[in-house]
Amino acid sequence: WPAGLFAASCLWAALQASGIGPAAWDHPAWAAAAEALGEVLPGAMALDPDRAWDSLAGLPIAAAGFFLATQLCRKRERAVGLVQGVAIIAGTYAALGMANHFGRLELPWFQYNPEQISGSFINRNHFASFLGMGFVAAWTLFLHALLLPSRDETGMLRQRGRDALEAFLEGAGCICCWPC
Repeated sequence: WPAGLFAASCLWAALQASGIGPAAWDHPAWAAAAEALGEVLPGAMALDPDRAWDSLAGLPIAAAGFFLATQLCRKRERAVGLVQGVAIIAGTYAALGMANHFGRLELPWFQYNPEQISGSFINRNHFASFLGMGFVAAWTLFLHALLLPSRDETGMLRQRGRDALEAFLEGAGCICCWPC
């Protein structure tokens, strides 16, 4: 049934972009534009049908990414590895971004801007979103390592405080760059 929900979402997006529906469902801006231009315009539920078609074209890609992540991370070890990878990559990006910003480290793929840190991302908001995901991943690893007891070589239960500190330090760059 998930495939049916996905297909229904795609059909609804196509209906919004196509303009097939009744005129009462059209976006009000179409009527205002037709009145201002003095001619009849084909309406649609979407304000910008071309952009709606572009978004619809990206929907299967997002669904494929979700499906692959779900299939690849069914085993706990692989899921933890994915979260660790996100935290490490985001921490590395944050450290390089801070080195570029504060130390004026010249990296070919980083553009220096004295007012903001954007890393190798064109838009600083994308960089902040990526670091936010890295922060969540690092915080998850930190709490996981801190709260779950484990057995050492002798079979004794111990808290993994050292492992928690390492996981926290991997994402420390994300924490420092969070307000970007």
